[in-house]
Amino acid sequence: LLPYFRKFKPDLIHIHYWNWADKDWYHQVFEAAQIYGCQVVENINVPVNPYLSPIVSQYVYVSNFVQNNFGAESAPNMTIYPGSNLELFGRRRASDMPDDCIGMVYRLDYHKVTKESIDVFIKVVQRRRKTRVLIVGGGPLLEAYQQAVQEAGLEDAFTFTGYVAYQHLPVLYEKFSIFVAPLREESFGQVGPFAMGMGIPVAGYVVDGMNDLFFPEASLRFSPGDSPEFIALQVEELLLNDDRYESLHSNAIKLSQYVTWDRCIEEWQQLLQHTHTEPEG
Repeated sequence: LLPYFRKFKPDLIHIHYWNWADKDWYHQVFEAAQIYGCQVVENINVPVNPYLSPIVSQYVYVSNFVQNNFGAESAPNMTIYPGSNLELFGRRRASDMPDDCIGMVYRLDYHKVTKESIDVFIKVVQRRRKTRVLIVGGGPLLEAYQQAVQEAGLEDAFTFTGYVAYQHLPVLYEKFSIFVAPLREESFGQVGPFAMGMGIPVAGYVVDGMNDLFFPEASLRFSPGDSPEFIALQVEELLLNDDRYESLHSNAIKLSQYVTWDRCIEEWQQLLQHTHTEPEG
């Protein structure tokens, strides 16, 4: 790598760090950067400890959760949220919202959700039979979710799309009244901010980085120990309460501005201008 650094002469090296399992590769990168002599900004995108090195001038975390739980106390730490394209996932009025459709947009694997995550949706429909459910995403849990819905006799209320291309997501988001997020873990995530940008109240477990996003003024917040029955009751009550729905809708749009592309770009520009130095060799 060192010959490439000397050839292209970067003033600053921005490293995205993902996993200690790839430490041998990262060792080479940091060693070459240290010999080359410019400053390094390290981006930690998932809940892992950073690669600690004296040449890192700033550690940037994807959420306050990751920084607070994995950042080294003595290191220069900060959080910059990933930018969300809220022009594509744009604002709309509460009067334009559908009346009775809940759903989620996630990879249906054990990293994000559990086999029991579908129970929340089933319980809502059992309480409120006219409610429709839209599950967007594919993965190893898709078949288990479909089987659970079939066993509950609720196939007519559920739509499973499987994997969907990014550019087609806004049309599907337009169908949601409430975005439900029964997650087991999440460092940050983009799909929640997309919902907020479109004024869709979010109902989800406050786990990991979701505490950064699921503002009480714009969402229904649950702990992982809350039962599907309890969550279903709260979702049903929100569907019936127009005044509260309007409040959560308006606040979701306002608070989504914390995670826009423009804000992300501005914060990165400020950081990179502050850390910029000329390379030594």
